[in-house]
Amino acid sequence: KRHRADDQTNNRIVKVIRNNHLIDVQWTEILVGDIVKVVNGSFFPADLILLTSSEPMGMCYIETANLDGETNLKIKTALPITSESTTVEQASELFV
Repeated sequence: KRHRADDQTNNRIVKVIRNNHLIDVQWTEILVGDIVKVVNGSFFPADLILLTSSEPMGMCYIETANLDGETNLKIKTALPITSESTTVEQASELFV
């Protein structure tokens, strides 16, 4: 049962920027250095760094119930140097 749940989770689709294009990949295909687009209300891998957000001051609210059982939303803040990068083009240029 756990194996089936893990497979379901690992096969979720997420959008990443590769070669200046936003493409769909499975979680298992995410590579170190990929820039992942996360949309409101979506699930995403836990080991991401927030680069930018549509919220003021680069903030986002996450629920970590799958990690620690807590259902309270936690505030995370984007890196100050990247928080203004809101387009695919701007995000693609961050790590050139």
